[in-house]
Amino acid sequence: MLMDIRDKIRGWIAYVIVGLISIPFVLWGVGEYFSGGREEPVAIVNGAEISARQFDQAYAAQRQQVIELLGGSASADMLESLNLRKQVLDRMIAETVLASYTREAGYRVPDQLLANVIESIDAFKENGQFSRSRYETMLRMQGMTIAGFEEQLRRDIATEQLNASILNSAVGVDRAVDQFVRLRDQQREVSLVKLSRAAYAERMEPVSDEQIAAHYEQHADRYFQPERVKVEYLELSPETISINMDVDELMLERAYEDYQRRHAEQTRYWASHILVSLPAQPDVEQVEAAREKILYARSRIEAGESFADVARELSDDPGSRDAGGELGEVKPGMMVQPFEEALFALEEGQLSEPVRTQFGFHLIRLDRKESGVIPPLAEVREELIADLQRREAEGQFYDLAETLANLAYENPDSLVPAAETMGLTIQSTDWFDRFEGTGIARYSQFRQAAFSDEVLVERRNSDLIDLGDSRVVVLRIKDHQASTPLALEAVRDQIAAELAENQLVERMREDAEALAAALAEPDADVMALAEHYGAEVTEPRWFGRQDAELDPALLRTAFALGRPESGQRLTQPVLRPNGDYAVVMVSGVRDGDASTLSEQERQLLQAQIAQDRGLREVDALARLLRDNAKIKLRQDMH
Repeated sequence: MLMDIRDKIRGWIAYVIVGLISIPFVLWGVGEYFSGGREEPVAIVNGAEISARQFDQAYAAQRQQVIELLGGSASADMLESLNLRKQVLDRMIAETVLASYTREAGYRVPDQLLANVIESIDAFKENGQFSRSRYETMLRMQGMTIAGFEEQLRRDIATEQLNASILNSAVGVDRAVDQFVRLRDQQREVSLVKLSRAAYAERMEPVSDEQIAAHYEQHADRYFQPERVKVEYLELSPETISINMDVDELMLERAYEDYQRRHAEQTRYWASHILVSLPAQPDVEQVEAAREKILYARSRIEAGESFADVARELSDDPGSRDAGGELGEVKPGMMVQPFEEALFALEEGQLSEPVRTQFGFHLIRLDRKESGVIPPLAEVREELIADLQRREAEGQFYDLAETLANLAYENPDSLVPAAETMGLTIQSTDWFDRFEGTGIARYSQFRQAAFSDEVLVERRNSDLIDLGDSRVVVLRIKDHQASTPLALEAVRDQIAAELAENQLVERMREDAEALAAALAEPDADVMALAEHYGAEVTEPRWFGRQDAELDPALLRTAFALGRPESGQRLTQPVLRPNGDYAVVMVSGVRDGDASTLSEQERQLLQAQIAQDRGLREVDALARLLRDNAKIKLRQDMH
């Protein structure tokens, strides 16, 4: 479904729609519980508010998309490292300033265009047709009103119109094409002089006890056991909420229908067809003649003729006739309903009976089908019940999170009352410090709360901590260790390793820089210098910008260097990921030749350059608007 939406709707529109209908649906955050009264917006942009609910919806949708792109699973650490919250907020701010600009610039979205976009979204369809009831249900499940959704979509379509107008106004000229080809197809003559870390390590003198002792005395403040704590905590998530919910057969039947629909969308079909077309309002004789013709085609194929040959001779579909009737992959929603119903009922290689649509009569053959087996209701019954109960738990989550926050606040000296009232289990962590922890202590907001004055000094329960992904916790200190210095003997090996590494790295850096400078001299003897430094030399070779035979970092360095004069070498030392050094030497440059382009290639490059310029102009406008916007962020969003 998401792929269909991506194909039909692009840009800002796609973002909003995907944000609304990512499946499975993900819970919103609980930022509103950190402040009393009216929910504080996460940002105010030129007077327009971005609410916590809007932000949490967008973040949940973005997170789900990332998980899907990663194959359905991603660790919390990985997701946290992507800094998705900042990405989502930046994008929403950009949308808000652009929406304001489009409104002031006079961009308007007619009601009919808005209706057409909404009715084209597969998520709002039943049996291939737009369903008002499904539309309302999907929005209600996301906590959105129809008016709110349509206003957001209207803004996004207007923004897309602005982007399109900028992109379409950009042009690419011949001079730009010539310059682009000169750079794109440029080649450089490159050779390498390599210094091996392993060889240097063998030649290094061992670190002495005197060096270790001197370093420890000079840097004793570096070697200490950091302040550490253990905490106990209560965690609330949909998984920890006990649900006693009766699931009746009607609810289960509807859930199974949704299950079947989701799996059906994963089935892939490849088909061919022969079309005998009909006019818009055919008479009886025309209908009968078309039926006879399609039956004639069917009889010839059943008699052994090639489907492709018959299609080339008899089909009225110009798009598939020359390909022997092949349609390629047919996804649900691509064809009209009678065609799809007939196709999806076929077995591989089977011919359909004549199928009447508004276009005429079709003879359809299912060429290939790839699908998973949809298990019967009995096999997935428990799974569906658990899913329905999980959704009920999600519905209760916000109220229970507020209850947990209140109980922890009203009983600041213990988590027991909250645990007993809510049926939660008090859990404990291992030791962790301010900067690093394992398990739940890997979350920075968890560690920050543990070392806050309220928790660490006053020994009170923490406020409600939002870990994202519909997980909240409250915690209190269980044990505490102050920072203590470590004795020399405890860190001797660590210091020895640090000093040895520092000396090795510094020696290699100095040699690499000296070697690069020496090789740049016009009369330098490359082989003699390489032998002096114990280095390996590669033969000069011509490389293009995309040449896969040279390490990307070395290739980038080679093309970042200037243009050498005749007989000159340009050099640059590069530290490799494995600790080796390579001195990159560039001794020649050959520019790409734009005169070899065909007219079609030149036109294509002109279009690409124009599009690139347009995208740059769109980006420049967005940055300019943001720079000039009045933006106020909620304190925790900085």
